[in-house]
Amino acid sequence: MSKPVKNTTVPWTNVLNKSAWYTSYTEYNDESDTPEVKRYIFMPNDAHGPGLSTALVNAYNLAIMQNQAENWDGFQIQIRVGEATGQEVNRPYIELIPLRTKRWA
Repeated sequence: MSKPVKNTTVPWTNVLNKSAWYTSYTEYNDESDTPEVKRYIFMPNDAHGPGLSTALVNAYNLAIMQNQAENWDGFQIQIRVGEATGQEVNRPYIELIPLRTKRWA
């Protein structure tokens, strides 16, 4: 089993869920009058073991539920590994990004 990664400061503060395997965060789009979810971030407690796979499964499950509840058009799940991917902390994490089409009234 992987060793937990220690002393990693995350820039996100809005905790959605904390488990033995990962912590998930919600980031909102502040540009609109009614804030909507910009993305969910799943930060595994280990660098590459059960935390990463558990976080991925739970990101997918959340996406399926939110896809119907929030009327998303779809979603992207990205695993960020390495600075070249735009990684914001020095270890892998998963992003769940909702896709919405602007609907005009």
